[in-house]
Amino acid sequence: PVMVKGYRPGEGIDADRFPTTRVVSNVEDLNTQLSKSTARTTTFTKFARGTASYEDYVKELRGQLDQQGGGWVTVAPRDTAQQGNDSESAAVTNISRQNAEIWAERAGCVGYEIGGAQYQAGLIRGFDPAMIMQLGLPYNMPAHSLQRSQYVNGLAELPTSIRQPLFDATAKVVANHYRPGVGVGGTWVPWHPYNFHAGNFFDEATGYSGQDETTGELLKAKCIPMPNWVFSPKFPLEALKKWTGRQIDMFSASGLQLHQVRIKNPGQGADWTADAIWAHVKTIVSVFKERSMPPPIVYIHNHDFNGQGGHIGADLFRKAQAEGFNTLVIDSAYRKNGTHNDNTVLTAA
Repeated sequence: PVMVKGYRPGEGIDADRFPTTRVVSNVEDLNTQLSKSTARTTTFTKFARGTASYEDYVKELRGQLDQQGGGWVTVAPRDTAQQGNDSESAAVTNISRQNAEIWAERAGCVGYEIGGAQYQAGLIRGFDPAMIMQLGLPYNMPAHSLQRSQYVNGLAELPTSIRQPLFDATAKVVANHYRPGVGVGGTWVPWHPYNFHAGNFFDEATGYSGQDETTGELLKAKCIPMPNWVFSPKFPLEALKKWTGRQIDMFSASGLQLHQVRIKNPGQGADWTADAIWAHVKTIVSVFKERSMPPPIVYIHNHDFNGQGGHIGADLFRKAQAEGFNTLVIDSAYRKNGTHNDNTVLTAA
């Protein structure tokens, strides 16, 4: 697809509408360079194609994280564009995905973020949302598609009667992308959407949780969601313990072991410190230990508004490594991106 309408004429370094002639030329040059390189095959590649199990993929991932002392997921251009550049990521997700498959993977990257407002922003500009998703599905690492619990990728709360068919259809699209002619076939689909937003809400009296419901629906569709805990001082660590236990139980009821969870910080308040984050991580780890399970792979997401985010991330890595915890993954982006952690945070630690 191509952009047919630009915006903001006369503004910016180039007076032309986006994408400017210079931008198009640079993308063409990069595409030529990437076409001459080959992405490495990983166990995720085999899992996605149906020749290895999900547990095989997780085993290799754990080994990689142990060797590296942690890992990182690239949130560029999906979230860097959503926060700082008007969500203009749909048009470049294909070439960015190739860059992640070839170069980010070799630098310790273990995931490529897509989704969120990317689909809607692309739709407004004339793109097919389903094609945007497929162009963001990597060859050798999972695509982590951001979704907002019962709101999925929109702003309206959806009932199960709409969500379940949507999740079933999404599973088919992803499965057919990786396994043409085979489809879901009753096996786990290499689709790992982040599931957050209303995530921490839980009604003790009724047992209702928007996040828990959608996590269960995704599992029913044979997808493998990543449950998200929204970081907030309003929620005590005891609530986090109960939340962790519920996620483990839901996965177990679906015949799958929970390996990966995520802590999401929508903003960056004064409470976002390495000590506070590490206390949350240790709380999650304690529940896994009580259940005699392997340590969880914990993903951390934060936005950076004052340049301190990366320093906090590096400090967090040091704390984790000092206690022998190597399954910590931090969301990052290219250097000096201005919105998220620098992707050299892991090496800096």
